[in-house]
Amino acid sequence: NPLLALHPPVQHQRRLQEDGLPVLIPDTGPDLGGQSNGPILTNNSFMNGAGLSRTAYVDPSSGEQYTMADIIVLYSLGLLPELEQAPGVGQELCIWSFQSLPPPFNVESANLTVPRTVDGEEQVYYNYPIADLPRAMELCEIGGSRLQQHIADGSDFVQFAACSFGSEGSKAFCAEGIESSEGSTCEDARINNAVTWPQAITMFKITPENLGEFKEFIVNWRDAPEQHRPNIVWAFTPNGYTEPGNEEFGGIQGSIHPGWGNNGGLRAKVVQCDKIDERFIRPLGPNGDFFFGPEAYFDLDDSTKTFSQLAFEEWDRLCGIPIGGVNSDCVIDADLPDTVAPPTEDPPDEDDSAPFAILPYDEKCIYSNEYIGASLTCGSNLNEAWGDNTLSEQFEQQLQAANEACAASFCEAITYASSAGPFVIDEYGFFGCAAEGFRGPENCTEGDTYLGAMRDFVSCTIDASSAAAFAKRQTSEAAKNNTSVAAAEQSFQACQLMTDCDTKTFESVTLDWAARFCVNFFQVLRDPAVNPGDEYAWVEECGYTGDGSADSEIYKNCEALSTELFVTPGPTETEAATPAPTMSGGSTEAPTTAPTMSGGLGYKSLMMPSIAVNLILTSIICFVTFCW
Repeated sequence: NPLLALHPPVQHQRRLQEDGLPVLIPDTGPDLGGQSNGPILTNNSFMNGAGLSRTAYVDPSSGEQYTMADIIVLYSLGLLPELEQAPGVGQELCIWSFQSLPPPFNVESANLTVPRTVDGEEQVYYNYPIADLPRAMELCEIGGSRLQQHIADGSDFVQFAACSFGSEGSKAFCAEGIESSEGSTCEDARINNAVTWPQAITMFKITPENLGEFKEFIVNWRDAPEQHRPNIVWAFTPNGYTEPGNEEFGGIQGSIHPGWGNNGGLRAKVVQCDKIDERFIRPLGPNGDFFFGPEAYFDLDDSTKTFSQLAFEEWDRLCGIPIGGVNSDCVIDADLPDTVAPPTEDPPDEDDSAPFAILPYDEKCIYSNEYIGASLTCGSNLNEAWGDNTLSEQFEQQLQAANEACAASFCEAITYASSAGPFVIDEYGFFGCAAEGFRGPENCTEGDTYLGAMRDFVSCTIDASSAAAFAKRQTSEAAKNNTSVAAAEQSFQACQLMTDCDTKTFESVTLDWAARFCVNFFQVLRDPAVNPGDEYAWVEECGYTGDGSADSEIYKNCEALSTELFVTPGPTETEAATPAPTMSGGSTEAPTTAPTMSGGLGYKSLMMPSIAVNLILTSIICFVTFCW
């Protein structure tokens, strides 16, 4: 592995200029390969750029946003595509993570740092700032004990919590005479730890039963001053920055030398909880009260290793469950003979599934595990310090606000019934508004009103999603060219994979597919399981009759709607004089330009990069098919 080679200072500088951040030396333990120069991931571990509280994936059919916690639960329920019968389905799953926090890679003066030597060579980068060490120790102690408190309090989801300095950190603390609550930092087990760089080590059990409570917990854990907020702010904000709160433990402030966590990242594995050595599930610690400090060693089986090293060895041994497109050649059940066999029954045939008004796309790449994996990484590495999610959170908030405005406009446009309230999608895939008086149209004229509302909604969501997607991809490309942003190349490549898939998806939405989507919509609308009283029988009066075959009236009308309102990029002179069909059977004035969306773009030229292609396409096709 060339990343393990040692370089004199001039070669270090060259690597900095050409490749981004310099390599971590040593880059062993959880930090194998570093991050900016290509992390080495084994046994189905993965870089969890979205963490557990931020959006990791957007459902291709509904536009609903999912965090990694949601994805773990979907996996356990057998609901992830391609993984319905994978190992671990139906079992309790744990996500076990090592968040690496190397010191700033470059401090302006070597006199301000603790010198480091590896294999006889003096190191230039990632030396520990002396002025930050006391606070780093304090925050390591606080971070570990605060999460351990949740274990002591009987939390159903927190299973492991620890802070580790790693061997390089222990050497720096030792040189400065700084001790931890566990005693001297100079002991052999600490300075020879196989965990090299500082780590926040966590394990959470996430189940369908505790998902809601866990999601509330993890947001509060990150944001509350009395929880983990002081650690997050200190790591990447500049000296002099402060926030109120945490006064009892030194307040909330930036580090003297910001940039802790550069070239780090969050390495994670999802594993079946009962396959983890029970020593690492809710460990009692040396005093039997669930608390232990940094680099504690209290395991009776091996007192020559810190507990963090033993935890890493167990984590490294396990073959993780392949969530997020990661699937190495490890065998999940190789040394675990008591593994519960995955379900053996065949998944239900598509014809046997519940009726759903949103027809899946012919291009299946956006449903793939690979696409889900790219979703976890695209746009996640945009800031110089790992843990600084400012830009990603801004993208999410802006897109959410824009789509909420689009949804509100849709509901306001439904003038034939009370429609105040938020936009909703019901269990059958139909769109509506959560107003007490909202209802679907009851005749062809009201159907036309609904169609107009959907047309404007589509135009609005396309603009919003296109802008957000373009901004995120452009920012990830800019980050890729910034030598201070670790792993930006990974984010850019993931965004590119998604863009390629999105483009293929757009290209696969042919006139025939749009017509079939429309036919499926009306068939679900008339399905006795959906509407036992057949309250929408009147749609036949608008021409939507037949079995849906290519020569049926419903297919022909759906095809005409798709042609006139969606697919055609521009009319010929003859077409421009032909009125578009309406549900009420009347004619509209001939359009002077093609009936297009998003600033005048025809659909076939709408090939923007998209992190929300699911919402866009769903909305577009519902526009074609009067989704009410």
